[in-house]
Amino acid sequence: MGTSLPLVLLAPRVTDDSVRIWKAAIDEGWSVQRLPGWRVTEDLRHEKHDLSPKDDRE
Repeated sequence: MGTSLPLVLLAPRVTDDSVRIWKAAIDEGWSVQRLPGWRVTEDLRHEKHDLSPKDDRE
């Protein structure tokens, strides 16, 4: 099983905070997708993602 990059899903509304999150995620090499609407798209709905929080201190 391959290792996938963390994925950050951003809300469709662009705010200063969401731009900061986007830039920080890109700097870390993470994948970023901004949702086109307030519902998760079909392609993302059928992908398997680990949604558990990660703690870097472990």
